[in-house]
Amino acid sequence: MKKTLLGIALAALVAVPMLASAAPRDQGQWYLAPKIGYGWSDGDRLSGNGPFLGLGWGYFFKENWAIEAEAGYHRFDDKIGDGQPAEWRQLSVGGSVRYLLDYDYAHPYFGMAFGAGRNELRSTGVDDWGYQIGPILGFEWDVNDSGAFRFEVGHKYTDYNDGAIDSGFWDTTVSLGYSFYFGGGIDSPMRAADPPPMPESDPAPVADVPAADPPRDLPVSITLNGVNFDFDKCTLRGDAIAILDEAVRVLNGNDIEVEVAGHTDAVGSDAYNQTLSECRAKVVGEYLNGQGVANAKISAVNGYGEARPIDTNDTAEGRARNRRTELNVQ
Repeated sequence: MKKTLLGIALAALVAVPMLASAAPRDQGQWYLAPKIGYGWSDGDRLSGNGPFLGLGWGYFFKENWAIEAEAGYHRFDDKIGDGQPAEWRQLSVGGSVRYLLDYDYAHPYFGMAFGAGRNELRSTGVDDWGYQIGPILGFEWDVNDSGAFRFEVGHKYTDYNDGAIDSGFWDTTVSLGYSFYFGGGIDSPMRAADPPPMPESDPAPVADVPAADPPRDLPVSITLNGVNFDFDKCTLRGDAIAILDEAVRVLNGNDIEVEVAGHTDAVGSDAYNQTLSECRAKVVGEYLNGQGVANAKISAVNGYGEARPIDTNDTAEGRARNRRTELNVQ
């Protein structure tokens, strides 16, 4: 039976990636994940259930894929009197390979855990180290740019053989935790690396606008590369100001009209992306006006959601290119 369960778990680990649709985290992302939970002991332990503490340290080595080192401590003695021979203490060290899916802020994941566990049968002096392996299923919910709540269920086999007892245990653990992300970047819709805060200041008067550049030939569409936004917001980031100031000089130096167009990638619902693109286009249009670009030069401010991609939405790089703001020359 145990071999059958292990075979099913390994088959799932190989097959499920073919069902996934998008990559929630970028390569190079690190995280720290403390957790607390409860464990249900295998009946062969002749013991009860008990609490669990754990800590994970993870790294996204490839888009969609993370490897996590972890340590955990179980007590299996619920409803067992103190000092009874069925009090188990289990220390686990090892790792896991995880694959995360992406649905806006929600990230279901699955994987396989492996490592070693030391099981001590209290009051007997009997203990043993044995290998551990088993499937895990979980769910993360993004809270902000650098953190997510985590819920996880693990079903792990621990080999045990101290001479007198030759067995193994399939224990189930449910835990709640929090993943602290740092380094790299999280590739979910509207997400970006932590930027310097945008300086708060009143719009500069028209008289302070730099001298206009000489007229020049312009492309039909000007993509404002670098005009990015913070997580789930339409507030301009500080590093977008230089790009927009250059756009101000170009617009004031040419006798043209432009449409401000906002676009998103395909991660998230159509309605959500449409609303977000409209908001971001409006913010860019208002900034241009505030820096001296006449209303007559901005013929329209529109959002197109995910309807006009310029690259694939199947890779992190493609989605980043699709999340853009453009000035379309009329």
